[in-house]
Amino acid sequence: MADKKAVTGGSEPSTESVVNLLASILDEVQKQVLRKTPKELEGQALQAVEQFKEIEAALALRPLPTISLRAEQNPNPLPFGGGKAKLIWTSTNAQTVSIDQNVGEVEPTAGGFIDIFVEVTTTFRATAKGPCGSATAEATVIVEGIL
Repeated sequence: MADKKAVTGGSEPSTESVVNLLASILDEVQKQVLRKTPKELEGQALQAVEQFKEIEAALALRPLPTISLRAEQNPNPLPFGGGKAKLIWTSTNAQTVSIDQNVGEVEPTAGGFIDIFVEVTTTFRATAKGPCGSATAEATVIVEGIL
């Protein structure tokens, strides 16, 4: 049987580890059921095996989300006291995209941007989430004299 730590550890499970775990569970279910009743599966046992197969196939076909984030500022660095900057992101395979530092949820499209006012040097983190995991990216806006 698969190692549970590979899937339930502190970070997001990878698609491959989830698929491998489901495959090992499916194999074990089939062994247990067939060991006790060496006949064709039927009823709930057959339904459970078919559902595991569907889940395994669906997860194997869904790619992980990706995200990139960059900050454009002019001048670079911004003058003391801050100024306008633009955060630009691109994502793939994401259902949601959010940016911290009070920016919030943004469109999980192939790309987008938002104009912001930054008073002090700030690092922004974008997180893209999809059905099989998440991805993050960071960009820093630099303000002169304030790190």
